[in-house]
Parts: sequence; C-alpha cells; structure tokens
Amino acid sequence: MANIFAISYHSGGTVHEMESNTPASIAQTWDLSLDGVKIFVNESEATATQDLRDGDYVSFQKSKVESGATSIDVVLSGKAVNLAKGA
Repeated sequence: MANIFAISYHSGGTVHEMESNTPASIAQTWDLSLDGVKIFVNESEATATQDLRDGDYVSFQKSKVESGATSIDVVLSGKAVNLAKGA
C-alpha cells in the first residue's frame, strides 16, 4: 500500500491522507462512481488501475467543466500541483 493524498469533487475539496494501491480502490472506499469522472495522479491524467506510489496526489474531477474553470491548483504539503490536463 502506498501512502498518498487524495481529493475529490464529492468531498468538498478536502485533502485526505490515506493508503491505497490504485485510484479504483480509493473510489471503492469512498463509494464514488467513476462514470463521468477524470482521474489525475500528480499532474497527469490516469486510469483507475494505475499503480500508486508513496507521496502521489490523486484527484477525482468531473469530466465536464461546469463553472468555466480550466484548471485547479492545489497546494499539498508545501508542493503546488496543477491538476488540469495540459496545464
């Protein structure tokens, strides 16, 4: 199990420190459907089955941008991470 940081649109943007092997296992723990959701690990779009490593930042975002925003910047443990594709 990797020690990771995870954030999701459904949790109000709260960062969770947890142990997990894949984004799919995080989604299962949170009872989060992955339909219409993009997954990012660190700054790159990822699959639900991607292996996670210690210190990874995992983000679950709705795939349709509703607010007009094109990126999300999150600062975790003093490291700024842009979680938008192509940013």
